[in-house]
Amino acid sequence: TTDPGEWVEVLERLERCIAWWNKNVNGVPVEPQKILYSEKDGIAMMTDFVIGDMVLDLKNTAQIEKSYAIQVGGAAEYADASRAGILHSTKDKCVFVPYDTEEIRGLFRQARTWWQCIRRMEA
Repeated sequence: TTDPGEWVEVLERLERCIAWWNKNVNGVPVEPQKILYSEKDGIAMMTDFVIGDMVLDLKNTAQIEKSYAIQVGGAAEYADASRAGILHSTKDKCVFVPYDTEEIRGLFRQARTWWQCIRRMEA
């Protein structure tokens, strides 16, 4: 079951994202749902879009979570992207939120190192 007006909100969000896309990306080669990985690290992930030298994740949330920086940083690391951000869709707007790519790649590297340490301790 859906609440009254729920599908209207979904359609409105979609229309705002399409309008942003048409203004900012239209005509640029895009790789959607791109799987990124490192066999050496034993890590794989999927990012919503690789657009040239940029990774872009779509988030349909009320607020931006701090953990998104690590997630998008991993995508930037494995895609060797020089730019990264999220397309944040809320009830009222759809905006591009850029990240400092080197900073978030660094956050991802720290998280990866911690995860690798835990794996070694568990072995």
